[in-house]
Amino acid sequence: MPLKRILKLNRLRPGVKVLLTSGYVANLDEGQVIGHGEMPVLNKPYRRDELARSLRLVLGGEGR
Repeated sequence: MPLKRILKLNRLRPGVKVLLTSGYVANLDEGQVIGHGEMPVLNKPYRRDELARSLRLVLGGEGR
C-alpha cells in the first residue's frame, strides 16, 4: 500500500496499526516517513521471528 494511502487511512482512523516493510518505502527518503506519527519499518530481508516480533510490538504485545 503506498504511503499516501496509509497517511489517508491514518487520518480517517487515528490509531490504526501500521508496519511498513522496506518494499513499500524503498524509494522514499527517511524524512518522508518521519514526522507522520510512529510508523515502524521492517527492512527486507527479514526472518519470520523478526516479523513476529515486529507485529507483536505494533499490535501492543511484548515483542519477545
